[in-house]
Amino acid sequence: MSAYKRLHYSLFDILIILSGISCIVVGAMWFQKAGDTISFSIEQEQFGTISTGDGTRKLNNSLQWFQVSKSNDLFYGDVIFANENKDIEVELLDKQSKLVIPEDSMIKITKAGDDFNLDVSKGSILIKTKKTKKFN
Repeated sequence: MSAYKRLHYSLFDILIILSGISCIVVGAMWFQKAGDTISFSIEQEQFGTISTGDGTRKLNNSLQWFQVSKSNDLFYGDVIFANENKDIEVELLDKQSKLVIPEDSMIKITKAGDDFNLDVSKGSILIKTKKTKKFN
């Protein structure tokens, strides 16, 4: 008698195996595409546009990092990281202010009423503005 037995699957077993493989393939494809479209499926408020430089950004409530470069829009809740050897300059929507994120720096910008908060978790930030504002 042969040491190898031939596996006998019923039609129901084959159907279960094929449907399981199909679910895994479809789920993997959906997960890959979900990261690309998540910024469009959530209504977000824009705070500025990258005018020079490139780096990476993590969308609000996401685990994926995406490449960003000149002319990319940035939204409240995004985490921006300036890669090594490259500063990022962000032009705010008022067209009078710019944020400069030096190389190897990471910030998160959140909305606070009519203003915004800058959370600098690594490195530093430079703010360029044409208008003056009194601070308390």
